[in-house]
Amino acid sequence: MAIRMSLAAGVAAMSLIAVSGPSRAESQQTKQSGQTTAGHSYEMAMIHGGQVSMTEQHHFEVLFTDTQARVYVYDANQKPIIDPKDVKVTMTLTGKDGKAEAKDLKYKGPAPDKGRTHGYFYLDRDMSTVKDGDMIATVKVMDLEENPIEIRTPVTRVQLTTYACPMNDSGVSEDPGKCPKCGMQMTKVGQGEPMKMMDSKSSGHSGY
Repeated sequence: MAIRMSLAAGVAAMSLIAVSGPSRAESQQTKQSGQTTAGHSYEMAMIHGGQVSMTEQHHFEVLFTDTQARVYVYDANQKPIIDPKDVKVTMTLTGKDGKAEAKDLKYKGPAPDKGRTHGYFYLDRDMSTVKDGDMIATVKVMDLEENPIEIRTPVTRVQLTTYACPMNDSGVSEDPGKCPKCGMQMTKVGQGEPMKMMDSKSSGHSGY
């Protein structure tokens, strides 16, 4: 088990990842450089305004809006996992009173005509009355790696980060990429709330 700490507005929460990885000394060395052993950094994984977690093989971004919870899954090269047929993702939401609700997440694939080039797992739920940090989400990702992956993080609502062509010749997109009309790289036009970092003590991607 690799133990991760998620820092959100001064509140620490534990996140567990069922993978093996380098020693703590190796983790501390790469953490100081601000990169992982694969040359990745937190900034590269900050795409939609969510909370970032990583293993050696995959990147995860968990975010909450007023109406939905989402889990984005990427490979180690930050490419989205498209059509993960055998992957199952569940989310358990636990309030301060200890009451928990567990749900299976559905998968929504890319739809370029709707400004979505990445897929994600989602749960439709009213989050508008949940105060930041009053609820803990436990995400379990199964059948993606050899062992199940578990991420535990506070529920903090954000506004989705959005992207648009600098030439304004296409609509707003939820995901980064190239403009389908002119081929220019799209830039951020709507910035989500500050990301919440997850610090790994022993996972394969150091400092995550």
